[in-house]
Amino acid sequence: MAKSRTELMVDRLRDLQSTTPEIEASAVVSVDGLIMASSLPAGIEEDRVSAMSAAMLSLVSASPANWGGDARPGLC
Repeated sequence: MAKSRTELMVDRLRDLQSTTPEIEASAVVSVDGLIMASSLPAGIEEDRVSAMSAAMLSLVSASPANWGGDARPGLC
């Protein structure tokens, strides 16, 4: 049976962590703050990671608007 899209993303995240010792945890989070895939250590709550990620994205994407830059996510 083929792996789901989420399972494939988790595999890639684990590969990234295993080949890059500096990365201890990783997650793919939607713009809305929903966890799409994650490889987090025990004791780290996905809900908190997703909420913090959404909050940081909101702050970062709003910042350029204050000085006339492009406010689209990923273009700051």
